[in-house]
Amino acid sequence: MKKYLLILTFIFLLACSTEESSEIDISSTSSNESINSNKDDISDLSETFSQHEKMIESYIQNESNLNENLNNLSDELLITKNQLNELIEKNDNLKEENLLLQMSLNNLRIQYETPNIEKSSEEMPLIISSEKEIKEAKEAFPNNTFLNRNNLRIEGSDSVYPYINQALKNYTYKNLNDNDIEITQTGQDKAFEKFLDGEIQIAMASSKWHDREFNQLDAEGINYTQIPISYFGIAFIVNRNNNLECLTRKKLSQIWIEGSNFYSWNQIEQRLSSSQIQFFGHKLDSIISDYFVRDMHTGDMQSKNLRRIVEKQNDTEIISAVNQLFGGFGFIDSAKVNPMVKAIDLTHNWDMNGNPMDCKEVNYKNTSNPDSGLPFMWQRVLYVNHDVADKLTYDFLEYYLNNATEITITAEEFITNGEPAYHPYSQLDYDDFWNQIEKDAGNIN
Repeated sequence: MKKYLLILTFIFLLACSTEESSEIDISSTSSNESINSNKDDISDLSETFSQHEKMIESYIQNESNLNENLNNLSDELLITKNQLNELIEKNDNLKEENLLLQMSLNNLRIQYETPNIEKSSEEMPLIISSEKEIKEAKEAFPNNTFLNRNNLRIEGSDSVYPYINQALKNYTYKNLNDNDIEITQTGQDKAFEKFLDGEIQIAMASSKWHDREFNQLDAEGINYTQIPISYFGIAFIVNRNNNLECLTRKKLSQIWIEGSNFYSWNQIEQRLSSSQIQFFGHKLDSIISDYFVRDMHTGDMQSKNLRRIVEKQNDTEIISAVNQLFGGFGFIDSAKVNPMVKAIDLTHNWDMNGNPMDCKEVNYKNTSNPDSGLPFMWQRVLYVNHDVADKLTYDFLEYYLNNATEITITAEEFITNGEPAYHPYSQLDYDDFWNQIEKDAGNIN
């Protein structure tokens, strides 16, 4: 019996031992499965991270490509703008060449039709007496054929002479008669004295007369008309996004003169940007730069030279530079201003604080007004003395103003005295000038 009990005890112990071993095996297996599962999760996360990393690299590459495309588009746009400017300039040149060609053809036709005109002109007698004396003699002897012949005396500036001389040639070709016409280059001052004394009907001036001349004319009771016939001006341009609107001639000179302390826009006006001013202009030895410096309001400033600037070859290059740079500031021929930039207004007047006043000459649209007084604007002018003018005077002036555009372009080819190319006004302006002559003269017929 005891033997059987021992056997049963042994079997029981063996069974317990097996159960514990089984539990250990099961626990170990479960832990391994958990580790393997975590490894799989880590692997999945690593793969997901790798995919995201590739996506980020793709986005960065796409952004880089977009930036490159934008830069290329910007370059192409700039090239297109420059090409547009060149086309505009070429178009203007073609218009001028076309007008010159028409004038040449007309001259050839006229010379062919009237081969003896120059000989006839040389044989025309010269009346030396003053126009006032001639007018008095005509009134005293109304039936005298010689005295009542029309005559025209024109004197003045050599800069205006090519205009009027060209016009007279064309006029006499078209109007063969026994009129007495003479044009002389005597200089502006001497021409004024003769104009005042009634010895000439038309005076040629390279610039508008001063107040002292006008006061003398008024004191003598002279009935006259001033006619601007061509102009040259300097425009000062900024980027279209620049808020600068107007400057006085004095302030502008202080900004551009050698030794200037203006470097940023808010030094000009506090409300403007603090960005740096970048100066562009024509070569310092050019005619337009010379005119700019000569007309500066230097006051107590010692220098009479331009500050250091980026020199460009022509107006087109200056416009392009100012258009591209917000801080750009340049000077160009006023006739070449276009919508790519903004021309600031200029005035001679300022208030007690030095701020500009009377900025009403918007973007140089008032150049045809002889009394506008625009800074950095020059006009060639004719003056007509109505007290001694006759029908021939008015016939010639009407012919001239009807053909002034072509005459101006042709005459400029012969002016080589170191002056810039002056520009004709519009035909509407010339029509207004003629209307003013008719108004001042009264009954012309």
